[in-house]
Amino acid sequence: MGINNKRGLSGVVTALMLILLALVLVGIVWAVISNLVEEKLQGSESCIDTFEKVTLGNSFTCYNATSKLSQISLNIADISVDSVIISFAKGGTTKSIELTNTDKIIPNFGPYGGVLGVNVKLPGENGGLTYIFNGTAEGFDVGPLGAIEVRPVVSGNQCDTTDTIQGIDLCL
Repeated sequence: MGINNKRGLSGVVTALMLILLALVLVGIVWAVISNLVEEKLQGSESCIDTFEKVTLGNSFTCYNATSKLSQISLNIADISVDSVIISFAKGGTTKSIELTNTDKIIPNFGPYGGVLGVNVKLPGENGGLTYIFNGTAEGFDVGPLGAIEVRPVVSGNQCDTTDTIQGIDLCL
């Protein structure tokens, strides 16, 4: 009678050990997965508020056929962005530049009414600036058949495109 009780007890202990092991494994998997999901959500959260807050000004974004310069009007509403990536596209080819909050020289890019290749930076929050871009000098003439799009970078995360102009108007 004593031997049978010991065997029954070891079966219960084995079952408890297996349950405890399963719980520990579930806890480890949960910790890893929740950290991954949390990191992805934090990256996504930073971009939620960018929709319709980083835009191109349609009235002042155009192409000057005489000078071969593209004019880009960038507006930033009430949102703080690290930088904005402006992409020029034509015929399956794209040229991108990145404007930041600090002065930076971008070849063949400059402030409207100024010269190319001087310090430029993003407009401030609730502000807008107009720039010029010489795509011809870059071997990339945007022209009226091209497109311009903007993608903000917030908290180190590049967000989706917030505005696009297809078929750039000629400047008057």
